[in-house]
Amino acid sequence: ILERIYKWPPPPPPPFASPLLPQSLSLPLPPPLPPLQPLPPSLPPLPPLPPRLPPQPSLLPSSFLNVDDIPFLMERFTQIPFDHIPPHEFRRIQMFCYRYPGHSKCRKKEWVAVQTVNIPMQKNTSHFPPVSEIPQVNVFENVSTSLISDIPRFAFQELKKENRETLLKTCLNEVKCSEQEEKWTIKREQIAALEMDLAKKVAVTSADNFEDRIQLKLMRTQQVKNSLLQFAGIFDAVVPADDGTFQDDILLTVQQSNYLINSINNPEVRKKRQSLFLDDLPKEKWNITKPIKYILDLSFEQNERELIMKALDEIGSQTCIKFELVDTQPNESHLFYVKIPQSDICGLSYIGRVEGFNPIYLSFTCEKSFGIIIHETLHALGVNHQQLRSDRDDYIIVKWENINPKLYDYFAVLDLKKFTSYGVSYDYYSIMHYGPYVGAVNSKKPTIVPRYQSERFLKVMGQRKALSDKDVELLTVMYCSKGCVDVNVYCGLWALKQLCTHNSWMNENCRKSCGLC
Repeated sequence: ILERIYKWPPPPPPPFASPLLPQSLSLPLPPPLPPLQPLPPSLPPLPPLPPRLPPQPSLLPSSFLNVDDIPFLMERFTQIPFDHIPPHEFRRIQMFCYRYPGHSKCRKKEWVAVQTVNIPMQKNTSHFPPVSEIPQVNVFENVSTSLISDIPRFAFQELKKENRETLLKTCLNEVKCSEQEEKWTIKREQIAALEMDLAKKVAVTSADNFEDRIQLKLMRTQQVKNSLLQFAGIFDAVVPADDGTFQDDILLTVQQSNYLINSINNPEVRKKRQSLFLDDLPKEKWNITKPIKYILDLSFEQNERELIMKALDEIGSQTCIKFELVDTQPNESHLFYVKIPQSDICGLSYIGRVEGFNPIYLSFTCEKSFGIIIHETLHALGVNHQQLRSDRDDYIIVKWENINPKLYDYFAVLDLKKFTSYGVSYDYYSIMHYGPYVGAVNSKKPTIVPRYQSERFLKVMGQRKALSDKDVELLTVMYCSKGCVDVNVYCGLWALKQLCTHNSWMNENCRKSCGLC
């Protein structure tokens, strides 16, 4: 603009006759600069910016308007950039439309920010990007009122007053609940490094800002924990363990965290589930018409490779789920077993089939590695921890007086709309059950006590030797009933209440949980 309007800068002066002259000689001065051109009589006025609207409560905090934080803005918008729009230009458009949402060109749905959920943020920590609001589906449509009445109504993660007071008392007397422990920070950093290294190994083509995506995923997981504490009524006193995991060994995708946060923020829900409700989620279900392919990290020792193969053979020999070892990365969903170098982490896994491939991280530094392999593989197949079923209080007693409040997510009942028991009853012997001393303030006292025959079942809870009979039954119902489905996530609960023969609707719509396949 300066060159065009003011003809600036002027042409340079002519060069000197010689670059080096004796100091005794005086140099001639260069010719004087030409006078500045006068300003044109009038310049065309710049187009006015549209009026800036006042900030809306649900939009990003001001700290997220920094250039370094722009990648996080991508999730606020309904669509990814079109192929013909460079990513940096797309981000500029988003920033403009964020500041000026009333502009006519910002009305297109590609640039309109989606609704977000108001989530509590931990004090003295970095801000979280907003969470998209997910519409709640009415799962009771076309369901008889008699069946609906058999589902207890309760607030999601409502903690009894006496249990809440017990946890707060622990914060006052035994645990510094507002501090983050170094071991959790180290674990989070290790997980971020594992995910980043894996992205490099598999040559992720869309690895732009991949480190930012990993950090966003870990922050979302922490945000889920914050939400649980908020609804338990202890958020102001407790900082949850920021270790990058949920329930110690589960990794969450951003989409899974968003779903959890939306479910927690739905004040009243009716749920009773344990394993992923795959009949309604085909994208998260493994195709078992052929073996599930898996890759082994080259850093595994030979005996470790053999133990992984033996564990998968254990699953395959008792169910219809088969596995096939391959040497190269297949162009389809698969499992990728990755070695964790020198870590106290026993194993990590996502729950259910995730986009691309499922990494399963193993360290082989813990006892009972065989059972840990099976446990983490069952997570990938869609099975959750046993003691987090919402009917768990009928079978176990949670000792809140001995629980570290910062590990509250270990004991918060997971009432996801996409989980079901498929009619399989509670199992103390399950390889997916926690041990009795997990999350304890005093490691010599249990945090989970069986409600029945406690001395007997205390010895078996948390076993990592082999699949239990009910583990096999659950996998069989989930995957091996070809062409037989449940149309409602509550079919498993109704089946456990012996309602399969009391209602014709059950016979037609809950065939899997009722064993009518």
